[in-house]
Amino acid sequence: MLEGIFSSSIQELIYTIFLPFIIVFAIIFGVLQAIRLFNKKINIVLAFAITFLAAYGGLFDFFSTYFLYLGPYFGIAVFVAVFVIGVLAWGFGRGKEVYYRSLAPEKKLEEINKKIEKEYERYRKESDPAKKRAIDRKIVELEREREHVKREIEARRW
Repeated sequence: MLEGIFSSSIQELIYTIFLPFIIVFAIIFGVLQAIRLFNKKINIVLAFAITFLAAYGGLFDFFSTYFLYLGPYFGIAVFVAVFVIGVLAWGFGRGKEVYYRSLAPEKKLEEINKKIEKEYERYRKESDPAKKRAIDRKIVELEREREHVKREIEARRW
């Protein structure tokens, strides 16, 4: 095995040993960090140990023969998928924002009225004076918000 390493060119060593080692180590370390089972130092040691075991098991051969050649295509496919999903998410979010800007005040006014009714109901049922004062403050705050939204609706009509 060592004779094969010494007789190989630098480029072969990079593609058959170094890059697969780094890739396998990064994947294993990333998974260990994501599951947060151990701290960072232990994850590094475990990743090195598992990577050396993977080298013995032939995983490096797989990476050096298939993964490195298919990696760029995989990277492009992931980029396109993330780009398309990102554009769709941005588009739906922007559409939602425009929808809520155009209809939001009326909907918000309905929600505020419902909240005020619920708070009045809670106020009638409550017997503790301290809790009644807190509910009363919330009702006053909601009524101020309702007036603000009403003014916004009136301003948009003109």
